[in-house]
Amino acid sequence: MTAHVEALAQLNERARGVGESLGWSLAIGEIPQSGYGFLTAQRPDNSEAGTIVVFGPKLVDELLLHEFDHVLDQLAAGARHIAADEDGDPRLV
Repeated sequence: MTAHVEALAQLNERARGVGESLGWSLAIGEIPQSGYGFLTAQRPDNSEAGTIVVFGPKLVDELLLHEFDHVLDQLAAGARHIAADEDGDPRLV
C-alpha cells in the first residue's frame, strides 16, 4: 500500500468524524486509476440527494493531503462550513 493510499484512508476516517459532528456525511476518496482525490458531502437524512464533490478533484500529492487536512481543520473549528445551495446540494463555503 502506498503512502498516499494510507494517508487518504486516514483522512477519510477523520472526514467521517468531522462530518458527523456537523450533520453531514463527508468522505475523502480517489478516482480509480486516475490519481485524483476529492472530498464529498451528503446530508445523512436526505437519501434522495446524491453525494456531491465539494473539494477537488485534484491530483493526489503531498500538497493535496495537506489541503484535505487543512479543510477538515477549518470545518472542525467552524471557520468553513458545508451549506446547502438553492437546490439543496452541499457546498463548501
